Amino acid sequence: MRTLRLWLLLLFLLSPFQAAWAVHCYLGASGGPTDKYQTLEEFAIPDNAKVGDKIWESSDIKVPVYCDDGNKKEGGRSVGEYVYAWVNPYSSVNDPYYQLGVTYAGVDYDATQGAIGINTNTCIDNIYYQPFTPEQIIASGWENLLCSKNANDIHYSRTFIARMRLYVKIKAIPPHDYQSTLGDFTLVQFDGEGGWNQSPDAYNLKYHVNGLENIRVLDCNVSFNIEPANQVIDFGTFTPDDIASGPMTRTFSITTTKSQNGTCTDGFKVSSSFYTTETLSGDDSALLMNNGLQLRIRNAADNTSYTFNQYAEYADFTGPQLTVTQDYLAELSKTAGKEIKVGYFESVVLFKINYN
Repeated sequence: MRTLRLWLLLLFLLSPFQAAWAVHCYLGASGGPTDKYQTLEEFAIPDNAKVGDKIWESSDIKVPVYCDDGNKKEGGRSVGEYVYAWVNPYSSVNDPYYQLGVTYAGVDYDATQGAIGINTNTCIDNIYYQPFTPEQIIASGWENLLCSKNANDIHYSRTFIARMRLYVKIKAIPPHDYQSTLGDFTLVQFDGEGGWNQSPDAYNLKYHVNGLENIRVLDCNVSFNIEPANQVIDFGTFTPDDIASGPMTRTFSITTTKSQNGTCTDGFKVSSSFYTTETLSGDDSALLMNNGLQLRIRNAADNTSYTFNQYAEYADFTGPQLTVTQDYLAELSKTAGKEIKVGYFESVVLFKINYN
């Protein structure tokens, strides 16, 4: 049986360490900015949100990080150093109703946990060895002090992509029309493994978000109806020749209804995202199944592909409209250059929403 089960699960998104400051990190390239700011659009909280709900999250934030100037000492020796992402490094930002957090590499870190260092698995070789040839490094017995343990594979700088999200949870139910004073928040700082440098002129990339005061509290919410009702897209049984001849498609739909109980006075929009933690291809519009197949989700009306893990406007309830139905196509196709592996397979995709 060769079937794909696409599960559409509705979720409401509802003291520093002592260190010898070493690694320098910039946005994109050597000497680039060390502060990156992103202003968030206004978002809203539905009236049926509960304490502990993740009531909002950002789209995937992909940050190109360039790091160099490794000069770590260990036992009196010059060694390579791993770059760390220090999430919530300045976690004093607080609000009586909202709890901020960061999702990094698929794991949630609430600001209440304080600063947490995450190894990016990016190692920078020590600049001490730059004047020496590989032959001299080997002759001196320094090869085992390199990141790769190979004198012919030395990296005094590295560039990598950091992937993260900001989220907001409810820690107490705010009153209608509550105005937060959260303002600016530092998501993450890229620094050495020994800690993060709090000097204002440090060469360590910090990613900030602002606009967090623009949170509205609604007196409304929406409900959903998904077809098929079991939320499973089953492609049935097929052969590698069947799929090699062209994509296979199945349809599904999501109907969204605004609550209208006589007290609903707020207009709002809803944005949505098809979320996965699995591997995506170049433009993030294809989910790789690791068996030679890939999945795309398309808008049935215009056949455009959705970008996974990115929010886009989905329904507009600022006017008299109370119900919106969106039709989708789940498209399964062969991954170019990959051999199709025979056997049962499945993947889980979450349908997430934000209120705006």
